[in-house]
Amino acid sequence: MHRLVQNMKAVSVNTECRKLKALLNWCHENRLIPDVPKVRILDEPPLNTEVPTESEMLRILAELPPMQALLTRLMVETGLRPSEAFRLQWADIDLDRRVLRVGVVDGQMNRPGFTEDCPFKQRSCIW
Repeated sequence: MHRLVQNMKAVSVNTECRKLKALLNWCHENRLIPDVPKVRILDEPPLNTEVPTESEMLRILAELPPMQALLTRLMVETGLRPSEAFRLQWADIDLDRRVLRVGVVDGQMNRPGFTEDCPFKQRSCIW
């Protein structure tokens, strides 16, 4: 509760608590502590994220320089994270199957549990 008194938001406190919990689990696995104490996660207010409409997105893309617009459109259409989009290489694009190979670095999955193939939309910026 000390962090809340410092006016930290619940999401920030929870981030610290998750790191602490990971450290405690590691300590327990390595037999440094006998038991893992409970770490309480605070309730977080729901995110109120507005997603631009298609017409709003087209207006945004029109204002960007061409290369930024292309990258932004690719991320919007495929749901790629910026880090995933920046790591893409030509070998990751399968035009025949209309998919991007995502989350693989040097043949290894970068995000465990994440599907490797990210399908293009019918009207994609790639086409």
